Amino acid sequence: MCFDYNNFLKIFFYNKWRTETHEIQENNVLAGTGHIHIWCDQCLASEDDSTIELSQVDADEMMSFEEGKLIGQTGNDELISEGNSGTFAELQGNITAAKPGSTFTLTENYEWESGFDIEGIHIDKSITIDGNGFKINAKEKSRIFKITADNVILKNISFTNGKTTGNGSAVFFEKSGIVTNCNFSNNFNDGGTVFFVGKGEVTNCNFTGNNATTGSAIYFWNNRVTHTVSNSIFLNNRANAEALEIIKNDNNITIIFTGQNNLLNAIYSPDDVTFTNVTY
Repeated sequence: MCFDYNNFLKIFFYNKWRTETHEIQENNVLAGTGHIHIWCDQCLASEDDSTIELSQVDADEMMSFEEGKLIGQTGNDELISEGNSGTFAELQGNITAAKPGSTFTLTENYEWESGFDIEGIHIDKSITIDGNGFKINAKEKSRIFKITADNVILKNISFTNGKTTGNGSAVFFEKSGIVTNCNFSNNFNDGGTVFFVGKGEVTNCNFTGNNATTGSAIYFWNNRVTHTVSNSIFLNNRANAEALEIIKNDNNITIIFTGQNNLLNAIYSPDDVTFTNVTY
C-alpha cells in the first residue's frame, strides 16, 4: 500500500513528561507533507503560559508551484541566466581581490573546473556577493562556497549541483550570514544545502530537489541564537532525518506556514527558528 504523504502535516510535541502526536488535516493552508519535531518543557499544557502556535496567512498570499516554475515571489524571478561561463578559479580570484565591506557583482555564470579545491570557493572577508541573476554550477564535484568570515551576504544567485561529504553542499557559513533572493537546486551533502554555524537568515529563497542526510535544504547548527526563514519555498527536498527538527527548552514557539506542498526534510535546527510566509 502506498501512503499518500501529501494529505497531512504531522506534528510531534515532546516534553520531559510525555509524547503526543497531533495531525492537522483538511485545512488547505496547512495541509501538506511534513513532520515537525518540537522539544520544550511543558509545551503541551494548554492551561500553562507556554504555547506552540501554528499561524496561518490568507490564502491569497500563498505561494504556489505551477508547471515547474516557482511563482508568487518577487526579486528572484530572473535568477536563471544563461550565457558564457567563467571558472571557479576566476571567481575565487575576483573574490580574493574584493575589499572587505564591498559588494562584488557577478557578470556571468560560473562552473567548476577540473583540479579546483573540493572544499569550494573560499570567502574570508565580510563582503556582499550579488549574483545579478547568474548561476554557479559545481557539476557535483565540489562545495560551492566555504565562508569563514562573519556577516557575509549572498543575494540573487542560483546555486546548483554542489556536492560534499560534509555539511553545506552549496554554502557553508562558519559564522553568521544572510542569504536572500537565491535559488538552490540539486545539491547533495550530509547536512544542509546551506549550513550555518552562526546565526542564519534566509529570505525569499527557493530550495528544490536538494538531498542530505539531515536537513536537506537548511541546517542551523547554533543553539544559542534565533535563526530566521521567511518568504521561501521548499520543494522535493529529501533527507534521512525528519523534516523540521527544533529542540527547544524554553517556551513559546511560533511557526507560520503558507501554501501547500509541505514536503519532507527541509530544515534542521537545534534551537529557535522564526518562520514567516514559508511554503513547503
